[in-house]
Amino acid sequence: MNYLAHFHLAQRTQTSISGALLGDFVKAERWQQFSDDQVFGIKLHRYIDKTIDKQLIDIQLMNKFTQGQRRYAGIVIDLYFDHLLCKHWALFNAEPLDQTIQSYYLKLNQELNHIDNLPVRLPQVLSSMQHHNWLLSYKNTGVTRHALKNIGTRLKRPVALELIYDDVLVPEHEHFEAVFLEQYPWLLQQCIDWVAHQQAQGKV
Repeated sequence: MNYLAHFHLAQRTQTSISGALLGDFVKAERWQQFSDDQVFGIKLHRYIDKTIDKQLIDIQLMNKFTQGQRRYAGIVIDLYFDHLLCKHWALFNAEPLDQTIQSYYLKLNQELNHIDNLPVRLPQVLSSMQHHNWLLSYKNTGVTRHALKNIGTRLKRPVALELIYDDVLVPEHEHFEAVFLEQYPWLLQQCIDWVAHQQAQGKV
């Protein structure tokens, strides 16, 4: 999952929005500078990524990609699923998408602005995310494709991710959408259950 889905799952499980973001930037040995709520949010982020990789990408979607494309499939799917979450937002959240996104930005600023020594890229990413309103822009498939192009140029070995999008997501969009609509509610329930289990074990 990409940023929007991680924030939404954090919201629905009443866990840290900033922890959901930090999960993409923080290594385990640096967790000590963050609050307990943020650390728990990071752990939920890692759980989501592991669950998605195993249950969705590996089992249901990987066979749509060629052997050479498969190492990048997770990146492409994550971004496309944010597009699908935007498209079907009313199925999963009562508050309108634009209002919810603004509340996410507000919480991110409140929870992160006072922290020294944030991961190097995080302030820049957060600033750009808000300035260009990445989360809302993913409603547009053209923006999603362009975002993949930009991500591909920043990889250690640059890859034209937008061409993978063209080759796989465009012709198979109905299949990917059906998988998302079937599995996102399942993922949400998995997260709710995981959080409840962690709380019952006193790990929060």
